[in-house]
Amino acid sequence: MDEWAQAAVSRYQEHVIAHLLGATALGYFILDDAAYVLLDIALVWTVYTSGEMALMPQAVVIADLEADETVKRDLLSDIDLLHREETERLSRMTPMPKEFLITDVEVYAKGERCRVVLRAEDESFAFEGSTETGVIEAKKGCL
Repeated sequence: MDEWAQAAVSRYQEHVIAHLLGATALGYFILDDAAYVLLDIALVWTVYTSGEMALMPQAVVIADLEADETVKRDLLSDIDLLHREETERLSRMTPMPKEFLITDVEVYAKGERCRVVLRAEDESFAFEGSTETGVIEAKKGCL
């Protein structure tokens, strides 16, 4: 399979995606096999290498991370900075390329790889993961 094909999404994924539409993605970080996207509505959207996803309050996500307290403290600080639109002092999170009001989310597959694409008015951003390697990465301007 050489090309990305639109993947079927579960009912739960449809539900999560419905909540994302109209929210603004502020920034993200990658830890282990997942990407975590901070939204302006105090929620974090988690995307796993398989394309599975979750949507939880930001404090719950950080508390539940399997990371040391320094990492958690840095992430909480970054979350506060991003909500205040201060991106210069971020230590662990990457700000979105620009104001990113989510208008659509699409899920694609290619072999054991998964691509979850976020779309804004004139921008796209994707997370590509591999269940085989357990690696997920961010890509600006996909599709």
